[in-house]
Amino acid sequence: MRFIAVFILILGLTQSVYAQNRGTLNERRDDAFTELDGSATLRFYDALNGNPISNASVTITGIGEFTTNFEGKITFPLPADGYHDILFQHPKYIPSEGKFEVMANSVYFNRFTVSPLMDIEFLRIVLEWDDKPKDLDANFVKIDDYHISYRNKRVSADGSASLDKDATNGEGPETITVRKTNHYDRYVFFVEDYSNKNNTSSKALAKSKATVRVYGNNRLMSSFQIEKSAGSGTKWFVFAIIEGQIQPINEMK
Repeated sequence: MRFIAVFILILGLTQSVYAQNRGTLNERRDDAFTELDGSATLRFYDALNGNPISNASVTITGIGEFTTNFEGKITFPLPADGYHDILFQHPKYIPSEGKFEVMANSVYFNRFTVSPLMDIEFLRIVLEWDDKPKDLDANFVKIDDYHISYRNKRVSADGSASLDKDATNGEGPETITVRKTNHYDRYVFFVEDYSNKNNTSSKALAKSKATVRVYGNNRLMSSFQIEKSAGSGTKWFVFAIIEGQIQPINEMK
């Protein structure tokens, strides 16, 4: 009985490690092989726990409608280079429209992290990126009040904002939920390359394919992706909220 218990424990730990790493090496390898066969893959994840979303409907304009499998992925004929529109739908998640880019017969970034349904007054900010740098940090600042991040407060003093998920091994997601914003206050969201924090000339952040999606009113309100030509720097200031409106910044510091 003791042997069986130990075996089960080891098996559980092995599966846990596999689950943590399948999004890095195994998934990228499988997706690369898929593209060699003339197909493309998109993957969809839960913003709060990072788990794959199965049984979701994904419509790709001009290509067709697909259903995500247990890995949260769909596979379809590789389209021509350029941008392609998608619509994600699932009863437990916010319906989301988006785009993916095909470059040189390869999908540039094939991850989409989607927010579960939430209170209509909530705001949820989701950061995801490629496998490098290992550690990008999401930062949400209420000017002259709180600063939400892993390095600062994970929950604001009044409980109105929190870091729901932190990621330190590439890809993300990192997720911040804001339960209440004040029309008269100002807020800023930025991404910090913690892996290269001491190297201000690093271009790793610009090459990270970092993407930020903002959900509110139970819809996808805004989407931002770092520019490939953003240059050097370790902080990407993405947007501000002024008088209740999202104002793009999109500047590297």
